[in-house]
Amino acid sequence: MLKIYAILDCNSFFASCEKSLHPEWADRPLIVLSNNDGCVVARSAEAKKYVPMGVPFYQIKSVVRREKIVVCSGNLPLYTAISERIMEMLNRWTPDIEVYSIDEAFLDFTGLFIWEIRRTPGKEIVTKLGDRLQKLAGEMILTIWNEVGIPVSIGIGPNKTVAKLANRVAKDLSFHYCNLLDDEKRIDVLKNMPLEEVWGIGRRILPKLKLLGVQTAWDLSQLNPVQLGKRFSVSQERTVRELCGECCLEFNAHKKIKKNIQVSSSFGTMVSELSELETAVSSFAARAAVKLRRQKSVTTSVFTRLYTNPYRQDLPQYFPERGIRFSLPTGSTPEIIRAALANLREIYQPGFLYKRAKVMLTDLLEESSLIRQPCLFDLDPDHPEESRKTDQRVMNLMDQLNSEMKNSPLFFASEIGRRTWKPHSDFHFPVSEFPDSDDG
Repeated sequence: MLKIYAILDCNSFFASCEKSLHPEWADRPLIVLSNNDGCVVARSAEAKKYVPMGVPFYQIKSVVRREKIVVCSGNLPLYTAISERIMEMLNRWTPDIEVYSIDEAFLDFTGLFIWEIRRTPGKEIVTKLGDRLQKLAGEMILTIWNEVGIPVSIGIGPNKTVAKLANRVAKDLSFHYCNLLDDEKRIDVLKNMPLEEVWGIGRRILPKLKLLGVQTAWDLSQLNPVQLGKRFSVSQERTVRELCGECCLEFNAHKKIKKNIQVSSSFGTMVSELSELETAVSSFAARAAVKLRRQKSVTTSVFTRLYTNPYRQDLPQYFPERGIRFSLPTGSTPEIIRAALANLREIYQPGFLYKRAKVMLTDLLEESSLIRQPCLFDLDPDHPEESRKTDQRVMNLMDQLNSEMKNSPLFFASEIGRRTWKPHSDFHFPVSEFPDSDDG
């Protein structure tokens, strides 16, 4: 049976988010910088002819001044808030949504047209649904632009891989929509699509395929999928089959649960004192715990890692890591902070200048695993279940209050201290300027 998969992709997402708050920047080139205002991580369409992706900011300051380019420090809370709003809007058109990244989502439209698909023979269904799919995509593009101010592109295909190619074509079209359900259109696009644009073809395998004479998506589609799978992996076999129109990649409408959560950041200045590292690690652990509870999970292990600056070979290098495993899984911020700090104190060595720290929660389980049989080392061995339920209610209340009040007014004492490690954000605009998701 014909599948109708679409992928919606927000165009120049980080840059578009910044422009959505500042209409006066609508036609100006704009770039977004990475952590510590280090490198360019996003560019508006107007900025792409002046600034390459990933270039260090200090190398383009003269270009920025000459071309009057707007510069913004990365603001992930803002981008996440806008992303969540857009993803929630997609439920207006279909309940079958698979969020792929912060700015992309797959949509399964098959159920919307199931009656026509079953009643219409052969290839006639592709022609019959063409106008209706274009109208549906146009409505989505216009609605998201009017309500959120973010431009999006929509590509449609018989599977995920072809839908991704359709979306790549759509980005270059004025109406930002492309439908590749038709075999002739699909083949035409494959013949003109460079191999590096094919979803699933990474940088490692790309040169190996080019040695085989594969230059375009069409060349790849002409290879024997079974032999390619034996030579490389089953992923490449699936890619070839999907380029030929088969549907191999499963559509997962359920939100993906992360198997691990990590919070990491480069410091604004290098840090040597344990007390400052404790403040940073406590902050990272608290943020990781909030992410953990948002996806209704608990963790069984906490790892802490420190990094010196690998680009300063004139300085001593040290990259230690240590982990702690809990006797019972937990979603409690205090427990996670205590474990992260215990790790830190074990691996910290004076005499080094640290540039980065990371806290990682691993071996995640569903929140229902929080209540288990009593344990000798539990917080309250006589009443472990009630103790953990109370702790869970306190954490949920804290999360609720922080989500309702700006700038996270509730935090833990261990997060207080000198913050010379905070990343630089010299071009930062506060997330509070973004209107509440209930508006409009």
